[in-house]
Amino acid sequence: MEAAETKGRGGGEGRKCRREEEEAPAAKSRRVDGQDDEERMNNSMFEEEEEEEDEEEEEEEEEEEEEDEFRCVELVFGEEEELDPVQMEEKLRQVKLELKHKYTEVDEEEQMRRYHTSWDSSRYGPFQRTTSVPAMRYTHGPIARYARCDRTLQIFTIQVVRIKKDLEWPLHVYGLVAVRDSVDHNRNLLFHRTRDDCQILTQKDSFLELTGPSRAILIVDPVEFDVELKVKERRESDDQILSFQLFGQNGVFDVKQSVMLVRRFHPIMLGWYSKLKFTYAVLNGAVEATICRVKVVRGSWTKENRGRIVCTTSSIDHEDFVLLDSQDAETMPIGSDDDVIKLSRRVVTVELSGQLTVCVAATQIAGKRSTRDDDGGIAQNEAPSTTDEVRFRPKKSGESCATCELGFCRVEITVAWSLLNCDNIA
Repeated sequence: MEAAETKGRGGGEGRKCRREEEEAPAAKSRRVDGQDDEERMNNSMFEEEEEEEDEEEEEEEEEEEEEDEFRCVELVFGEEEELDPVQMEEKLRQVKLELKHKYTEVDEEEQMRRYHTSWDSSRYGPFQRTTSVPAMRYTHGPIARYARCDRTLQIFTIQVVRIKKDLEWPLHVYGLVAVRDSVDHNRNLLFHRTRDDCQILTQKDSFLELTGPSRAILIVDPVEFDVELKVKERRESDDQILSFQLFGQNGVFDVKQSVMLVRRFHPIMLGWYSKLKFTYAVLNGAVEATICRVKVVRGSWTKENRGRIVCTTSSIDHEDFVLLDSQDAETMPIGSDDDVIKLSRRVVTVELSGQLTVCVAATQIAGKRSTRDDDGGIAQNEAPSTTDEVRFRPKKSGESCATCELGFCRVEITVAWSLLNCDNIA
């Protein structure tokens, strides 16, 4: 195993693990007009019209000229105007009067069932099948002829930024968000919760706790997002839909900034909608990096410490890819027998010519007072923290290992490298 560069700060207070984004001039927003929801559901990929592509090309040229001046671009799909409740009801009333009997409400659940049926009869197999292609496929042993570095999609966060009519914060959310790529067109789960294991979202903290992807997301053909989210009520029969939709994203961006894709889902035509924000980046010439083990090798992780482990790539160092955040948990998830820290996410991608940084932060909670905020979330006072980070140079295969020094313990991080699985792609 190859040792990585390390930068230790021992037991003292270190810099915050999450890098604060520098303020930058607002980027020009790019809008792609969405097609009718039903049309999008009946097509396996959603094509943009030629004149929209021409507009995008012109805007991309402008953005390339301004590449050093901004960090993010926002893509908005669907209706752009913002209406208050009274305006929305009035607009919907006018539409109903104009369309009369032609007006129909969109049943998201029925649309999804129809789409499931059409997908099941396609060459890709069952709609609900998850990907069987594992991570670390070429870490050890022979490497397939078609394995290579390629373009990948890095998903950082998914946030619910608006909820539709009749829903109220906090939300008890369950269901799934998955992505499909050209490797096998099956679901690569990003978020998956059962009804008995809901995540509580508040208006102040509405980020989904991601647990995927299970392997690198390859961009050859357009990538599809699969969203099936519900809100738990007292009785299952009363559960409400938060978002039931599918959409495609072709990942045409070559810039090395993160991109925010704001997806607005319409439960009824011109009616209220939920709005989800996906923050992601497209990496070129990337390899798969699996953080396969984080182990306490000296000392012990004490009960009064919570942990946050994130990683960044050198080309997108302003966005944290969260591997574990136990700040609000009762205990740090560590195996009692092997002292291995259980991560929420493991698989990232990094450009072969770049660098992967893994940062470990420990926060003391002893003596902290926890209070409930207005949305039911936990509000806590600041507490002393200790951080350290290690840097890895990417490889095409094999493993790398390095340690973080946190003062009260030493943590060993092992990363497995692999080229991307392109065997079944023409």
